[in-house]
Amino acid sequence: MVNMDKDFDFYIQKEIQYCVKDIKSSEEMLECIFSNLDEKKSTSRLFNLNLAKISIVTVVIFILSSGLIFTISPDTRVMAMEIIKKVFVIDKNDNLVEKNAEDIILQPAVCDRTNLSDEELSLKMGINVHFPKTLCEEFSLVNKLESVGVLSPISYNLWDTLKNDIQQSIHNEQIFKGLQKYMPYRSACGVYQNSSGITFGISVSNKDISQFDRSLVNVNSHEEINIGNTQAIWDDVSYPDYTEGNMAKKPTSIKSVTTLTFYFNGATYMITSIYDSKNLSKESAIKYAQAFLDYQKL
Repeated sequence: MVNMDKDFDFYIQKEIQYCVKDIKSSEEMLECIFSNLDEKKSTSRLFNLNLAKISIVTVVIFILSSGLIFTISPDTRVMAMEIIKKVFVIDKNDNLVEKNAEDIILQPAVCDRTNLSDEELSLKMGINVHFPKTLCEEFSLVNKLESVGVLSPISYNLWDTLKNDIQQSIHNEQIFKGLQKYMPYRSACGVYQNSSGITFGISVSNKDISQFDRSLVNVNSHEEINIGNTQAIWDDVSYPDYTEGNMAKKPTSIKSVTTLTFYFNGATYMITSIYDSKNLSKESAIKYAQAFLDYQKL
């Protein structure tokens, strides 16, 4: 197990959280999820890296554009005997409604932290992946993740049977190939943070994943913009703030997140703020995206 006093892991925010059953996960998966239990609530706590691990949350889904990414913790096994029949989702008017779990359709991805170099990630994903150590002279790369997702929409129940294979396929190419009927893809994500605690993630995927089923979120605004000569999409999305990662428990509030999505040189890029960091403005997101793209061209 990584020493959490010295090692900074990816924290998830602005995110939908789901409760599922009987997941067999490695210890490394736990390192993907961090709690909001710090005694100090100031933004500087992120920069100080003084964070505790969540011991309750089982599955976290964060929104990168309209896609959904699952981060799985071993603690999900605590819920092994729980059968979810009803879940809460958001309707088009930002109201919380209860629906049959079997009626929920997902396009999930599972993530895990990675120690692979950019060169190794590029070889594995079949695209050029380069995460600069610093961005815009103020943001530092503090963590990297790998993920595998499926483009084919699947039911909540089918996800329940596939989640272990999807998780294992992150580090097992043979299992990844066995998921071909579900149109799997690979992604890498870099987490950037400045001294003020502003934190955002940049995800790079080896497929065009810009078109997702948005039934689990509400798109409050949608704008087509340009990053230099590159077309991009700027979205403001609402989602339920699930309590303790449990989709079956009525959320206490509705939150929103801004995201920037663009396609460049055979890859899909998504940028969004994370871990309760203030939503990125369109101007800031474009600035970070341009700097990141310039680095890819080096």
